[in-house]
Amino acid sequence: MSRLRDIVRQVKPVQETYCVDYVERVQNFLSERMDVTTDNASITELFPALAFNNKFRPSNVEDFKKFLYKLGELKRGWKKTFVNDSNRKAGVALINKIPSMEDRFVKSKIENAIGITNYLYDLDAGKKIKNVIWGYREKPRGVPKGHAGDIFVIFQNGDKLGVSLKAGTKKSKEPLLNTYVATQFIKLDKTTELTALEDALWDSIYSKIPDIDLIATKTNYMAGDRKRTAAIRQKYLDFFLENEEEANNLYAIMVKIQREHFTKMLNELTLEDFKKWTYDNFNLQK
Repeated sequence: MSRLRDIVRQVKPVQETYCVDYVERVQNFLSERMDVTTDNASITELFPALAFNNKFRPSNVEDFKKFLYKLGELKRGWKKTFVNDSNRKAGVALINKIPSMEDRFVKSKIENAIGITNYLYDLDAGKKIKNVIWGYREKPRGVPKGHAGDIFVIFQNGDKLGVSLKAGTKKSKEPLLNTYVATQFIKLDKTTELTALEDALWDSIYSKIPDIDLIATKTNYMAGDRKRTAAIRQKYLDFFLENEEEANNLYAIMVKIQREHFTKMLNELTLEDFKKWTYDNFNLQK
């Protein structure tokens, strides 16, 4: 975010000339952020699979890194971990990128990977595991393409267990209120509850953004107008650049409110409705 702030501060006002250079720089920045997000998620998926399949039990981050670097091109017994050779190459590329990644994120994600590795060993103690496959792009044979699993545990008796990993950190940023969140309320015919959530977010978050009343009100800020939505985002960015600490505080409150409202809505479902919602949204297999 500090890099984005520097980019924004370097931009000079333009009148009739479209600032192509600025757009390209922001696009490149966003592209880099997307790559980093994918890499960080893959660390918590691939590294535990490699550790378990190679009978390695990491004790700390540096210990884990040394183990990974020694694996080289991952050609030895690669079919235990990868669906195909293309995924093996992606795994090699991910390990090779570790030195260039941001240290704090790598540390956080590898710590998560250690926890997941320990989980695999605990699972193995109760039911013996043959191998663990990384569900990077493709899924193992016999598993539906749309399965939500990130890694797949193959037991010695032939059973399979798909595990979806959503590990985060104390400072990780969950998604803001977006189309997906709204869709979940609408799918369950909970439009009244969605309105209550939007009202709560306006009262506690959006109304606190300086000069927001010049472009939006409580009744229209979530109305779906693209120009208004873009203007609101710009207001928040301006606020962030002016007062980063307070902007982050508002963000934390927003996440808390969303979580509370969404959880409350789910808890009010009947058992059968909740089971159906879980099955429909997590690609569970009967």
